[in-house]
Amino acid sequence: MGVDPAQREQLRTVLGDFGADPKFFEDTDVDAMWKARYTTRLSLQIATRAGLKNAGLPPAIVDYVLSLQGAGCSFVLAQVAHRGAVAG
Repeated sequence: MGVDPAQREQLRTVLGDFGADPKFFEDTDVDAMWKARYTTRLSLQIATRAGLKNAGLPPAIVDYVLSLQGAGCSFVLAQVAHRGAVAG
């Protein structure tokens, strides 16, 4: 079963929320991610190089998603540090 336009749009929204530029992803990339169940911020955050490659994504997309994981982690750590400073 194929990925429909509404599902593509939903995943592009998730990608944008994750910090990605949704225009960087072709429909074939989005379809592969949807079929491999990379459809939430959590699934993108825990994605591995092997998993993304096994989904059939090209190397540039794999590297891009992995680079965003580090950016998200930095953001989370900054928020935790800020909350600790405010609480302390």
